[in-house]
Amino acid sequence: MKRARIFLHCAIAILTIACPAFSAQAAERLTLFVASSLTEVASDIARLYEADSASDVTIVPAASSTLARQIAAGAPADVFLSADPQWADWLIDRQIGHGGEARTIAGNGLVVIAAGNSAKAADDIDDLLGSANGARIAVADPDHVPAGRYARQVLESTGQWASIAGRIVPAANVRDALRYVETGQVPIGIVYATDAKVGTVRVVALLPDPLPPIRYVALPLGESGRAQRFVDYMAGGSADPVLCRHGFRLPEGRSC
Repeated sequence: MKRARIFLHCAIAILTIACPAFSAQAAERLTLFVASSLTEVASDIARLYEADSASDVTIVPAASSTLARQIAAGAPADVFLSADPQWADWLIDRQIGHGGEARTIAGNGLVVIAAGNSAKAADDIDDLLGSANGARIAVADPDHVPAGRYARQVLESTGQWASIAGRIVPAANVRDALRYVETGQVPIGIVYATDAKVGTVRVVALLPDPLPPIRYVALPLGESGRAQRFVDYMAGGSADPVLCRHGFRLPEGRSC
């Protein structure tokens, strides 16, 4: 109906003046490939951005590693929101995109989780993850997925990785690791702090922050200015209230 009304107005005015109304009001389409841990917050930010910019935003969530490979294979993404800079750099190194810069948009932490109805508890992280416990541990694939790489980095720095490596249940992405624990397939898991907020799980331990810390980045890919405008929107602080509401940390220099 909106399109029909625009054409009607153009027809009425055509004898006296050109009518640009249709092109001016057409929604700008934007496709975001987002790390799975950003699914809910990216959806909320997309709705806010749509209202502010008259855009039509589509969200495609998956592991950052999966998304980067899909983009490299030609998938039509305008913006890549990665859970670490490494996969954005991987695309930049392959000259994919249009020379845009990856900008930091958020941070996060890591937690150990158990099912919501589990009685599992521990006095410290050594008791929880130690070989005496013997429990399998759900972690996003540490060879490829940022959440798993961050977890391995932390546990290698604390000297615990060697004792748990054989008990790791690798997941395709961090949300699959969360689901393994929610459904009782695996007794404990390591996920982002924000993932624990959206799942029916209990946080039973906090992990130290990795060094360098967890950093989400936004990389513009599309040739038109719409990709860069969205990245500027995210990195410039307009989305900070939404990120804070979902439990994400803000980039250095900003606070919730």
